[in-house]
Amino acid sequence: MTAGELNVWDRSSGYDAAVFLPKDYGSVNGKVYPLVISLHGVGGTTLNTAHTAVASSPEGFIRQLSQSSSLRDNYTGIVIGLHGRAAGVSSGDTWWNASLVHSLVLDAISTFEVDPDRVVVTGLSAGGSGTNDQIASYKSTYAGAMVVAWGPPTQVCELNEFPLWASGNSDDGTFNAYNWSHAAFGGDPGGYAQKLAACAGYSGEFQIDIGTSGGHSGWDTFYARSDVQTWLVNQTR
Repeated sequence: MTAGELNVWDRSSGYDAAVFLPKDYGSVNGKVYPLVISLHGVGGTTLNTAHTAVASSPEGFIRQLSQSSSLRDNYTGIVIGLHGRAAGVSSGDTWWNASLVHSLVLDAISTFEVDPDRVVVTGLSAGGSGTNDQIASYKSTYAGAMVVAWGPPTQVCELNEFPLWASGNSDDGTFNAYNWSHAAFGGDPGGYAQKLAACAGYSGEFQIDIGTSGGHSGWDTFYARSDVQTWLVNQTR
């Protein structure tokens, strides 16, 4: 694979993927890198149908690397964007299989020069659902997670010390800002943010960005933010 570029990772089983390796990858003996796992939405893609090239407009965080030569020159983490469909399949919805995603993550840690204490998963829409599934079943693998345009995880106090960032629009029913952040009232403990803050030992590492409009969209603008890009490679388990 070529450092500083996006490469196809054709695996023998499970999901294939696009892999970005930092520009200095392989040039510094013993250096290990943070790993960002990128999950696209239900109808998104990362590779072409034949799995011989990265798609011209992949969906998810990895799109930022495909569209910006400056980011490719300077980004300090390995980024792997999974592709949901099998080779030769050009249509159909992707709902991520948690076990197969995690298998790829473990394969990546052993295949590439990855720091196993700095692995973060992020996904948009159905990829946000897939992200929630990863932290539900395999939280110990990850240093943090970023859920975009999807609802909250099922766990609350289990994530009291886990770095978690959520983003979506207030008029996006899939994101459901109310479930994420409505104020407590009466016997209602409030949204996810309020319930998490009430947990014993809460570390304050949850953050949420809620846009005022735009519906089920906005992830490219969010992922283009420098603070988001930096956060993804700065979390430590």
